[in-house]
Amino acid sequence: MLDILRQYFFGIIHYWWLLMFGLLGAANTAYKWFHPDRKDLPIPHWIRVYFAIGALLIAQFLLYRDSIKNLGAVILEKQSCNSDNWHLKERVNALSIAHSPAIPQVQSEGSAASAPHRSSSSGKNQSAPSTSDASSSPQPVVPSQTLQPTPLESLTQVNRNLSRGDRERLANALYEFSQELEKMAAVGYKLNQWSGQFNTDMQNNSLEKTFADRRKELNDMSESAKALAKSFVELRDKWKYYERQRDYVFGDNPDNEGPNALINAMSVYIFQLDQWAALKDRDNPAALNLVKSAGVEYSRYLNTFFKWKGGCDGRLAQMKQSIQ
Repeated sequence: MLDILRQYFFGIIHYWWLLMFGLLGAANTAYKWFHPDRKDLPIPHWIRVYFAIGALLIAQFLLYRDSIKNLGAVILEKQSCNSDNWHLKERVNALSIAHSPAIPQVQSEGSAASAPHRSSSSGKNQSAPSTSDASSSPQPVVPSQTLQPTPLESLTQVNRNLSRGDRERLANALYEFSQELEKMAAVGYKLNQWSGQFNTDMQNNSLEKTFADRRKELNDMSESAKALAKSFVELRDKWKYYERQRDYVFGDNPDNEGPNALINAMSVYIFQLDQWAALKDRDNPAALNLVKSAGVEYSRYLNTFFKWKGGCDGRLAQMKQSIQ
């Protein structure tokens, strides 16, 4: 119910000009501006009430009209897909019939009696098959397999069938997808830079001095990544109308390969740093090796994120190309 109310609010807010600036309100403002005493236009109370109700009804009518247009576009897209599937099925059936092997004909007794080759030692008429007949008989042809369209080809066809308004909205969705990916990548680059500074501190044996700063920087980046994980879910929910395009861009496991990979990479170091800070003999090489051991898991999570981000960028470019 809350989701329905939220969608209704965002839908009707597009017609704020109708709700906020009505004809009577504008007339009242003009009358007050040019009146010598700056008095309001004497409009009866019941007219104001009817006008407010009428403005709300008109706004709801326009919202209903938009929803009908979107529904019509979806129905048209589905009909187009069904038509393509029907033509594909008919084509496969035609190929199967055309390439099916010929049914051999059974020779009658009369034709067997008139055959030139007969056995002299028996009374039975037997026709010996000639070599030329065997070689000239039609051989069965295996029909070639029909190639199924790839996800990209299927989505490209869907995008081309979209109305102009839906294409513009899809372009806005792709732009927001790109912006969200760049925000995540900025955290990933910052985390990679932090790792380089941290390794320098380890090599110079200065981690004792820089620990507080490094720990705070890591915590701030972790909070940023958690905020992006939340906004990423909200972004995908916002554009669920373009579910197929959205899922194609972000892949099958967007949360764990995206922002959660960044969070996990930082969590590894946060845990190891807290363990190292609790030790009394922190300068001991064995204690420093405890922190170094986090580098392997950290690199694995960070590489997972950037591999996912690179794939998203490529698929996002394909979607942008399909609506141009």
